[in-house]
Amino acid sequence: MEAFHTGLGYAVTAFVGLTGLWALAFRNRPLPNLFRPVMLGSLSALVVQVLAGVYLYNT
Repeated sequence: MEAFHTGLGYAVTAFVGLTGLWALAFRNRPLPNLFRPVMLGSLSALVVQVLAGVYLYNT
């Protein structure tokens, strides 16, 4: 579980960072339609990462 949490942490950090850069690239233009599912996916991955950390902390 620790390896999953660490690996997922690196992936989630990169995913959320790239989503933020994508939003910054379109800050003066309307965002593409694909942005909403990508944003929701990155936020849900972040929630899974936090829940995995809470689980590891409590075990």
